[in-house]
Amino acid sequence: MCPMLNTSNTTAQITLNGGQRPLADVRMVSDLIEELKLDPRKVAIELNRDIVPRSAYATTPIMDGDAIEVVGFIGGG
Repeated sequence: MCPMLNTSNTTAQITLNGGQRPLADVRMVSDLIEELKLDPRKVAIELNRDIVPRSAYATTPIMDGDAIEVVGFIGGG
């Protein structure tokens, strides 16, 4: 017999800059940056209180319940 499939409509959630957000198709930090239409060269990402190196954006997964802070850099003079 086949195992029972999870047919609930529960959507995975993350906390993004203090607010709840559905996880949707976001699976890696790079996916989130793309979805938010951010320039990866101009943001810093903190995942569960740890800074994610820019070189690891494409390989760092985002999971249900994660807390993410996105900080943008602003130039000026």
